[in-house]
Amino acid sequence: MEILNDVTELRNKKIEGIEKIADSKYYFYYDETENFGKFRLDQCKHSGFNIEPDSSPFKLGGIYSKNEITNEISEELIKRLQINSKSHDLKFNQI
Repeated sequence: MEILNDVTELRNKKIEGIEKIADSKYYFYYDETENFGKFRLDQCKHSGFNIEPDSSPFKLGGIYSKNEITNEISEELIKRLQINSKSHDLKFNQI
């Protein structure tokens, strides 16, 4: 029973941590990344879809902040990362 009590204690600590985060306000800035675009049925493919099920998983990329990211902050970020100001998005290899 001691192992069960240890597991329960660890579980309760994790839940408490999640509750603290869940009660906080965050701003999320995200976009889909490396996605396949459209998902269609395709009888010509072995899987029956236009892509293989595990070849191109859906992904989200982005950042979050406890404070809203203003234009001034985003401009400062672009400047510090030395990103071309004409870029429409940030790529991982630019960081």
